[in-house]
Amino acid sequence: MPSLKTFVAKVSHAGLVSELLRHQKLELPKTASALDSKELFEAVDAAMSSAMPGTAGAIDRLIERITRLSDEAGATALEEATDDPALSQLPSKHARALYVFLNDRAAFRHAEEIVYTDSRRGNIREWTMFAVAKHSLLSRDSDALESFKQKLKSFFDTPNVHVEIIERDRIEADEKGEGGTRIASLVQLTIYREDRPDTELAFDQEGNLGTEVRRKVLEAALTYEYDTGVIECVARQRDSRKEMARILAVTLLGYEPEFQPTGMRAYDLTVLRQRLAFDHEPVDRIQDVSVTMLTITPKDSAGIRIRVESTPAKNRDIWTVTDDCLGSGALLNDYQINQARIVIRYNSGESGHLRSLPIVITHPGRSSLKELTAFERTVSTKYLPRWGLVAQA
Repeated sequence: MPSLKTFVAKVSHAGLVSELLRHQKLELPKTASALDSKELFEAVDAAMSSAMPGTAGAIDRLIERITRLSDEAGATALEEATDDPALSQLPSKHARALYVFLNDRAAFRHAEEIVYTDSRRGNIREWTMFAVAKHSLLSRDSDALESFKQKLKSFFDTPNVHVEIIERDRIEADEKGEGGTRIASLVQLTIYREDRPDTELAFDQEGNLGTEVRRKVLEAALTYEYDTGVIECVARQRDSRKEMARILAVTLLGYEPEFQPTGMRAYDLTVLRQRLAFDHEPVDRIQDVSVTMLTITPKDSAGIRIRVESTPAKNRDIWTVTDDCLGSGALLNDYQINQARIVIRYNSGESGHLRSLPIVITHPGRSSLKELTAFERTVSTKYLPRWGLVAQA
């Protein structure tokens, strides 16, 4: 988290800084908008020196929230959450995030919900995908939504549940592996619920130490994609994710009460950040395995996608090509892999002819492998897990 001084420099807008401090009952001079950067820092320091105890910590917490929406992913989430034309006139990502926080708290929270959900995709400790039918309409009927909330209250044994629903798009790599992208149209339900009560030490209004019963508010999220029939759930407890997906399907998608959603396989492409041996057994008639394409994203810039391809005829594997293009060790340290194409060459059982099986895997949960033949099923069940490409719980 940046310091207040660094944050002020990144916002680069005295008016917004003044509003942020006013939010904490601090005032800058009326001429603050005319101050240069050095004078603005001095004015902020002077205001902070007279602040009440606890103000600095409160401002730090606000800065932390705003900074989380000031990177590429946060900026994209803000664009999804609001179309305020004033944003285009502001000088920085930090300024735009601060502006939305000050002027449209609901849009700011929706952007936080988008980042919360998308940043946990593929992390199987908090995220699971489930397959249901495509093209189901998610009900917005008040009775259906109330049933959804009541079933969540019952499952989590909690008196209070709040649900926020937004429609949004997410840009993903096209699963064909040809460098294109697709737009995933989603309905996202962010769920806030009270945790079990806990007794903690606390000061009363007179400053006396005592105890207080508190209930933390926990966050979870569900998304449903109309075109693929995929439900994704983000929540801390693995067992609760399946039940939350089931409740969504039954109350809002029209499934029968006994319906049980099917969990989908998640993939782990981090093993491809270094050269992989792809060991195999002679009985399966595999001749060789190569990675012929990677789509990668810089860790600090979610809006950039780079496609790297290698040609086997030139005898340079994908890791050599990547090192030559991006620098030695860059793939391991500076990039995350969104998609990979793996080509397996094998001898067919009947004719002995050499065949190729290309597989495109897209993080976090899509693969072009259809499992229509015995060899494809062997690759799916035996070799993808062996090579570390299947995420393990």
